[in-house]
Amino acid sequence: MLNSYFYSKTTKLYVARKPLEIDSRIKHAALKKNLSLDWDDTGRINFINFDDAKILLETLGGQMMSPVEYWQVLKDAQEEDDANMVEELMSNKYCEWLDRIYLRDGTHIDHPKVLSNYMYSGKRLESEYPHGRPGWFKPESNIN
Repeated sequence: MLNSYFYSKTTKLYVARKPLEIDSRIKHAALKKNLSLDWDDTGRINFINFDDAKILLETLGGQMMSPVEYWQVLKDAQEEDDANMVEELMSNKYCEWLDRIYLRDGTHIDHPKVLSNYMYSGKRLESEYPHGRPGWFKPESNIN
């Protein structure tokens, strides 16, 4: 089981080496929270919005990484020469949500709490509003 996770010494987080895949535990958690799930032929969950993804992970006892945590985990994997984890973090086959929301007032919230559909609470920090609100990015030369 521990081989399924990468331990990041910087963040002190255990990070899954593969995307979440459908199984009875996932189906039960979704049913418990009245979430509708879809998945592809390989069992990877897809077409899930940010709010539902957060709720599902929290129900399972997990959480998403913030963008800062993502970069720290990537750097740790590179420093440990863990090519498999680096490849997963930089995959061009899928992407996973990062736990940050950007607000119109030029602030962002890391690890926001979902209050209701697209309503959040948490500590607001000043932010440079991302142009185009990218959901997919290439990590090379982007560590800062």
